[in-house]
Amino acid sequence: MTELVGTLKDKQEEIVKILGFDYETFKNTANFEQGDSDSFSILTPKEAKEVVMKILQLSRFADLEKICRENHKRLYEEGLSLKTEIDFLEKNIDWKEEDESALLKRKDET
Repeated sequence: MTELVGTLKDKQEEIVKILGFDYETFKNTANFEQGDSDSFSILTPKEAKEVVMKILQLSRFADLEKICRENHKRLYEEGLSLKTEIDFLEKNIDWKEEDESALLKRKDET
């Protein structure tokens, strides 16, 4: 059992961690499920969306989406960098092969 030590804010944070949402979300959920949709209907569309996202715990998917977008950007940039490096190396290899064939040709002529 959790100790009753610490500030009210600390306890509220613990409850949010356990439930996955805060008191306002809980209140709106409880009222909505009991047929009292008035408290939900007075919310702005943005607030209603936030409540639904908290109820369904969809914020974690938004966090994951952000991480995926950041990783995609980083990997795309790394890919471009590698392509540039590969192009550079391919050009240098072509020049080296041309140089070697020119040397071999000169060697054969002598």
